[in-house]
This record gives sequence, structure tokens and C-alpha cells, in this order.
Amino acid sequence: MRPLRIQIPNQIYHVFNRGNHQQNVFSSDADFQRFLKIVQKYKRKFLIRIYAYVLMPNHFHFLFETLNDDTLARFMQAVTLTYAIYKNRRAETTGHIWQGRYKQTLVSDDPYFLQCARYIELNPVRAGLVAHPADYPWSSYRAHASEVEDPILDNHPLFFSLGASNKNWQEAYQRFVELEM
Repeated sequence: MRPLRIQIPNQIYHVFNRGNHQQNVFSSDADFQRFLKIVQKYKRKFLIRIYAYVLMPNHFHFLFETLNDDTLARFMQAVTLTYAIYKNRRAETTGHIWQGRYKQTLVSDDPYFLQCARYIELNPVRAGLVAHPADYPWSSYRAHASEVEDPILDNHPLFFSLGASNKNWQEAYQRFVELEM
């Protein structure tokens, strides 16, 4: 029997999962787009606030807040199951596409929140897919570092605390991210 996950409402979590046998789960732009549409649908249903994300070819990361005590597991189950059905139908196959249960880490303090967002958004750079996170279309970086709108993102006050205006905090966030590059 699996251990129960402890879920606390109004807490922020770093959540991630990878493809079964570390295989790619996103093979085309259509796959990335479908996954984001699924996330957008279920975030409204389960009252999830998403603050940062990246979809890599073989895994994903999210930084989000749950508003109810059982929504994290229900949200993740809905998203990963719905996407697995889509992916299996598209490939005309059956079976698991995810390596296992998603992993979660509680983001317990403000400095760690920004570090976690930066870690998530720098994944494509660390993997050698792009030279700069702004060049990767499947992450929240562009919305955090410029005026690009992202319909699945929610605003968190810690981003706004980096500067007096949108332009100021976005430039400060860019510098913060580039310190790690």
C-alpha cells in the first residue's frame, strides 16, 4: 500500500514527474500544447494557482499552490491520466507513459520560492536545449521576464516585490535568473 501524501491547503509545492523509462512524453508542439490545455482546464476545476512551470521532452515541473487539502492529488491524477489517454490514442498504444507517481516538495519560505521558480525555468538551458530560457517556448520564463501573457499562470506577490512596476520586477527577475546561467 502506498503511503498517503500529506497535503496542506494554501501551501506552495514544487511538483514534477518524468516519462516512463525516462522516455519522451512530449514529442511535438501539439503534445506540449495539449498538455497545457489539460492543465488549464483542471487548474480551474481544482482551484490550483500556478506560479512557474516548464515542460521538457521527458518530464515536467510546476510550482503551484493548492487552495484545498485534497486538490493536489486530484489535480495531478486528472492531468496525467487525461494526457496519458491522449498520448496512447495518438500513438495507437496502451500502457503507462509516466514513470510513477509524481514527486512533490513543499516550498516553505519566500527565498526558496524564487530559487525554485528559477530552477524550473532554467531546465531547458541546463539540458542544452537552448542558450537562454527566453528561447524555450514551453516554460513560464517569458511571462515572468517580459510582457508575454500566459493563460495558465497566476501572479504571486513575491514576483511583484522585486520592483515597483511590471517592467522593474521583470528586469530584476531576468537578472536573478541570469545569475545562475
